[in-house]
Amino acid sequence: MKQKIILVVLIANICLGAAAQDKKSRNRVTYSYGIGKSEGKLHKGFGNIYSIGYERALWKERIRFTYQFSYGIYDTKTFLGIQKQMTSGYNVVPKLELTLFTIKNVSLYVGGGGVFNRSKGLTGNDDDIATNDEPEYFEINHFGYSATAGIRYGDPKGRIFYELVPWDIHGGTKQFKEYHGKFVMGIKL
Repeated sequence: MKQKIILVVLIANICLGAAAQDKKSRNRVTYSYGIGKSEGKLHKGFGNIYSIGYERALWKERIRFTYQFSYGIYDTKTFLGIQKQMTSGYNVVPKLELTLFTIKNVSLYVGGGGVFNRSKGLTGNDDDIATNDEPEYFEINHFGYSATAGIRYGDPKGRIFYELVPWDIHGGTKQFKEYHGKFVMGIKL
């Protein structure tokens, strides 16, 4: 709990310091938190995802290159009748985003690109299921695509912006699929 409070205070200080400056930059840092589902040939689960990223505006603030690194923790507590699983996944996601339209300080955007995912975890037996299976460790890599759509809010002259991303979809090799909804906070450098 103490670590979460320190993290919130640190982010608040960065935001307040960034808001006090009015500087035009094409480079941004993004932080996000979301919930979602991850599944593949060897894993399945719901959980939380945390991301940090870099963004660079390419053309009139309408096209952006983004590069995200995310970490997700998933489990099968909400699924009935399947084996217990704990999975962690690391994603590297380079993509291009295009702003479709802007009204005042709100814009709608879509994006697409690639994804590299490394999932690893533990599959064990459930107490409710009569099996004699021993828990197994798995580790698997996935390559694929990324598609996203979201709403961005931020003053063009300000340094801080926020995004609500209801659709962040990844898919790829070995039956890999991820669906996330997340909240993003960005700071212009």
